[in-house]
Amino acid sequence: MIERGEGIRTHYEQWMSEDSLLGPQGEYFEGSCFANYGFWETETKGAREACENLMEKLLSLVPDKSGAILDVACGVGATTRHLLKHYAPERVTAVDLAEKNLVVARRNAPGCTFRQMDATRLDFPSATFDTVICVEAAFHFQPRSRFLQEAWRVLKPGGRLILADILCERWADSVSRMLHPQNHVRDPKAYAAVLLRAGFDKPEIIDATEESWVRSNRSITRYLCGLYEQGRIDRPAYNKLMTRRLVSTLSTRYYVLAAAPKPIAPREEDGETIGSEETAPPGPEWLGASPGKPNGFRTLVEHARLAGTERAMRLRRMARLEEAWAQMLTKDGDQTLWLDGQILH
Repeated sequence: MIERGEGIRTHYEQWMSEDSLLGPQGEYFEGSCFANYGFWETETKGAREACENLMEKLLSLVPDKSGAILDVACGVGATTRHLLKHYAPERVTAVDLAEKNLVVARRNAPGCTFRQMDATRLDFPSATFDTVICVEAAFHFQPRSRFLQEAWRVLKPGGRLILADILCERWADSVSRMLHPQNHVRDPKAYAAVLLRAGFDKPEIIDATEESWVRSNRSITRYLCGLYEQGRIDRPAYNKLMTRRLVSTLSTRYYVLAAAPKPIAPREEDGETIGSEETAPPGPEWLGASPGKPNGFRTLVEHARLAGTERAMRLRRMARLEEAWAQMLTKDGDQTLWLDGQILH
C-alpha cells in the first residue's frame, strides 16, 4: 500500500521532466518551466503569461522588495527565475524536495542559492529571510501547518510570507496520497485564521478562484480537446488526462493568494499556542465515516456530489463540463478509467 505523501517526490520529478504536453517544459507552458494555474486577466493569451501574471500579483503584496527572499518548493526554477526581475541573485535562495528538479532550476536561475530541503523542516537559522514565497505547493505539505511554523521561524520580525495556495474538499484531503487531512481549510476566512494561529499578523487573503483555477481549467480543457480532435493524442491518453482534470474540478474549493507579516514584537492571543495545528483530523460530522481508499469512479463522484451540495455548487459554470467529461470517459464502451497513474474499474 502507498503511504500518504510517499509518492509526492516521484510524481513531481516525473511530471517536471517528462511530460511533453502539460509538463513545465512542455508545449502548454511554452517550455517556460512554470507549473501552476497562473492568474488569467481578461486579455491573457496563454499559460506562460498567466504564470508570470501570478508572480507579479504575489510580488505586489511585498511592499518592500529589499533583503533576502526564500522560494519554497521552487520546482524546476521558473518562479525563482522570475524573482530575478526584482531581486539580485545573491539575495535569492530556493529549496525543493527533489534534487532532480534542482538540477534544472540551477540552470534557469544562475547565481541563486539552491538546496534540497523539506518545506516542513527548513534547515536555516531563525530570522534569516525578509520574505518567504511559496507558489501553489503548501496544500501538498505534510502538513501545511508545520511549514507555516517553519516559515514564521525563518522570517525576520516584520518579514512577510507570500502564498498561492489551493483549498481542497475534505474528501480529497482525506483520501488522496498527495494531500493530508490536517491541511483541510474550509474557505478564505478560515485560511486567515490558520495564518493567525501560526503567529502571523493581519493576513491579507485574496480569493483568486475565478482568475486562477476556473479560467486555467477552461484553458487546459480547450487545449486537450484540440489535441484529441487533431489526432495528436489517442483515446486512452485523452481519457487519462481528462479524468485528472475532472478530479481536480471536483476536489477543489478555492484558490487563494495570501500575504501575512511576522509581527515585529511577539504576540499572544487568548492563550492559544502560536503555530498550533490548523484543524483536527476529519471526523464523521461532515460526510459520515471518513472514506477509505477510493474503489472506483462511482465513489469519487458520490463524494464530489456531497461536497457540491455542501458548498452550494459555487462553481456552477463548471457543472456542464464535468458532466460532459464523465460521459466522454465512458463513451464507446471504455471500461477502464485512469486516476493519478492508477486504474479505476
